[in-house]
Amino acid sequence: MTAIKHSATTSALLLACLTGEADAERDQRWSELVDEGIDWGQLLEFAEHHEILPLLFSGLSHARAHPAPRVVLSQLHDHFHATLLRNRLALQCFFSVQETLAAAGIPVVLLKGMILAGTVYEHLAVRQLGDIDILVRPDQVALARTLLEQSDYRPVYPTSMLCDPNTQKLTTTQERIYARYYHEITLQSADNLLQIDLHWALLSKLYPQSERLEADSIWGQVRRVSLDGRSVLTLSAEHQLIHTCIHATKDRWRRLKWVVDIDRIIRADQLDWARLHACTQRWNSERMLRAGLGLAQELLSTPLPAHASRLLLEPAARADVSTVLRILLNPKMPEPRILRCLGINSTFLKLLDTMSCRRRYLHQALTMPRPEDEARFGSGPPNRPLWRLSRPLRVLTRCIGRIGRPRCDEADWPDTRQYHPIRAEPELIRIDGSNRAQEDAHLSRSRRKVG
Repeated sequence: MTAIKHSATTSALLLACLTGEADAERDQRWSELVDEGIDWGQLLEFAEHHEILPLLFSGLSHARAHPAPRVVLSQLHDHFHATLLRNRLALQCFFSVQETLAAAGIPVVLLKGMILAGTVYEHLAVRQLGDIDILVRPDQVALARTLLEQSDYRPVYPTSMLCDPNTQKLTTTQERIYARYYHEITLQSADNLLQIDLHWALLSKLYPQSERLEADSIWGQVRRVSLDGRSVLTLSAEHQLIHTCIHATKDRWRRLKWVVDIDRIIRADQLDWARLHACTQRWNSERMLRAGLGLAQELLSTPLPAHASRLLLEPAARADVSTVLRILLNPKMPEPRILRCLGINSTFLKLLDTMSCRRRYLHQALTMPRPEDEARFGSGPPNRPLWRLSRPLRVLTRCIGRIGRPRCDEADWPDTRQYHPIRAEPELIRIDGSNRAQEDAHLSRSRRKVG
């Protein structure tokens, strides 16, 4: 694959993401980038967007040449320790939830960032976490939700779904649609510090792979791993890697953290590549996996077996990687407006394996009922028997009516492929003292529950 010329700032971000201890070659590369002109303010901005500020601190602090200004390292140091505090808090909350659900006979599979932070990354604080993602069996969702609500977690929904923006509650019709077509519900802690995404499937019915993921023996292949000295369930390494690639594609590959996740999974686990290939065929996700592997190899020099590397040399694979790379290096590059208005993810559509999958995805995107339909079109139309037939026309009419309105993603964003020699002083990355006190209090309560 042809190497791409990056700016000094982008190259510094990628260099910080590499695993392992610094060596003379890496120190020399840092010196070269400093000489070229790293825009430290922009570097922090990019790292914040890609959700890898702790990883940037780890990479800079391990460099023996100490290339970063002291003020930058100080800010990153504070953010790193705030991330560590929050990740420990999230971990204790997960253990509390796991214990509560286990007492009711509900097994829990830990997904995404938290399990990766504790098993494939070099330090718990290096992987920045969002929500706590857990998977339960579909027939145990109602009980699991009830138990979590009894533990002071409450459901929260996107504002686009709410008929009344002043109350976090769906109508009866919206609840029915949500349960039938979606795959997770978000529950927020009483102090608003943490959210739990309660999954009963890995994908919603919108995506063509959803039926294959349900049919596949996900639960039959989960494994037990040690996390902070405790035994937890998680996906097999092969399923974990494919799920990461699919999830990143849903996110349009706008975050470098997904590429780092792929790199760390491959480096940490002895993957069964034959089994991995069979899984991608069953899940119709070969192109998504190839894109993830190609990005990891291109940006982070991730080691791949010879047969996987050969696949990435195919013209179609190189084209997919180039497409995704443009999005990754230009994180504010907008989705085509008409597709976004119609609820179609152009990146996901492009990386589907077959024309049949694309047709099914487009059909579902246009006809599948959504909880937000009632908020947008009123309670009447979504409750009619032929709503799936009339929905595409309603959505298209709404999109046409929005032509000419300013879009929310038209803000300027620097192009990371360009050279930026200006050494601007970065803004402070502030750690709010009141939030830290709240997190300390929440951590204490979680420890009492677990104890």
